[in-house]
Amino acid sequence: MGKLSILICLLSQTALASLKLGQGAQYEMVSHGVSINMSVYITQIEQEKRGVEFYFSSNGFIPTKLWQQYLFDTSGSVVEVESAYVQNEQMDTPEKMPKKYFNANRALDLEKILFAKPLQIASYKIAEEDITTLTGRIRATHYQKKEGGSVINFWISAKVKPLGLIKLISENEKDQKQNYSVEFLGALIKAKAYIKPQEAVNLTTEGEKLLLKPIR
Repeated sequence: MGKLSILICLLSQTALASLKLGQGAQYEMVSHGVSINMSVYITQIEQEKRGVEFYFSSNGFIPTKLWQQYLFDTSGSVVEVESAYVQNEQMDTPEKMPKKYFNANRALDLEKILFAKPLQIASYKIAEEDITTLTGRIRATHYQKKEGGSVINFWISAKVKPLGLIKLISENEKDQKQNYSVEFLGALIKAKAYIKPQEAVNLTTEGEKLLLKPIR
């Protein structure tokens, strides 16, 4: 599961500002026929900073749990990843990612999606559609973005609180790691951060195995 590219839900700056600590959403992520539960939630709110944590769990032959946490600096015109951490259930302490791993092998840059402005997302609009999801049928706006060799189709609805993302399908003919789907399961209200950045140590060899290799 450590080889999976991070999939980030799409939020406008306005929506992000309205979120409270612990709010987020739970999704089912399917990659290479393997189903993974993915949760994303807010862990830190400051005037010009936002913390977001991702929790991945798999109940396969070998159950796996993985956490990744990011702190964003939103003060400038371009949102920057200020720090990032990784930890699994075998690690006693979280490990800090070097900058070269912040955006490694992602079809979409984390900050471009998470903090996208409404007009930027609007430029990807395809149509208003009725779609069937794991939670039922719903009216949503269909968007499509092409980047890094991937074609990403995603559906958003204001009715799906608090993040809005209902479904996402990423397809890449050349890089199979970028082929996956994500579907909304439910909202999170009081999720608590697992990773404690103040306890983080430098990235070890074992921690590095959980991350995708940076593109050179």
